[in-house]
Amino acid sequence: MELADIGKTFRRLDYETKVTGAAQYLADMQVPGMCCGKILRSPLAHARIKHIDVSKAAKVPGVVAIITRDDIVHDEGIEPYYGPVFHDQTIVAVEKVRHVGDPVAAVAALDGDAAEEALRLIEVEYEELPPVLDVHEALKAGAPLVHESVRIPESGFADLVEIKPVEGTNVCTHFKLQRGNIERGFAESDQIFEDTFTLPSTQHSFLETHACIASVEPGGRITVWATTQNPFVVPPSSRIFSKCQFPKCASLYRISAAVTAVRSIPKLSPSRWRSR
Repeated sequence: MELADIGKTFRRLDYETKVTGAAQYLADMQVPGMCCGKILRSPLAHARIKHIDVSKAAKVPGVVAIITRDDIVHDEGIEPYYGPVFHDQTIVAVEKVRHVGDPVAAVAALDGDAAEEALRLIEVEYEELPPVLDVHEALKAGAPLVHESVRIPESGFADLVEIKPVEGTNVCTHFKLQRGNIERGFAESDQIFEDTFTLPSTQHSFLETHACIASVEPGGRITVWATTQNPFVVPPSSRIFSKCQFPKCASLYRISAAVTAVRSIPKLSPSRWRSR
């Protein structure tokens, strides 16, 4: 771009397909042999999972597969825990759920109706635990622990290498930034203002919904289409299946990811699976 171009308006390369509705987003894609995936999520903020029964759900016509903790914790080929910084997320909840909406089970079926029917028939017995709903209460001694322990990966983002959780607490990390002489600064100030500021959670103004398609080829190659700004983090995330016979993983994304992506870190809770 030349300096003479400053102040001018330039049309995006993909503007026409987006404003006319011709752009193909990930949720519009259809892959041959594709199943529809649905997630059963926790209605409780904090609870121990005592028992899961999928026997009725498995009998629904069109259901291809159902995944619960019982399918992954005893499989040496699957690492249930993952995460870009801490391994504090699970494919589906293992010992307990930690927030409303935490995935408990996943169903793959030939169509969405069958998957939804199967979800309704999955029986989960919970033991409700005290929730942690306020950050200040969570920091107090004796507060219920969201995570009893945190798994730290051997490698990850270089700028987050110093993050260390405080054992036995809900503190993810204690970061200190010190610069200058604070006492001198206060002494030389005309006015000192002190307050507590809180901000709500935010979300990107993305143009497409959460979606993911994973295709497992006969030769063991996995192709993942994801709504993500960072397609290069999909293969590392797939290492939770590192001991399975899936030697290769390629990631793709649709449209202009920087504008349309739902999130920067993809979670492996796919809405669609392709079966062979």
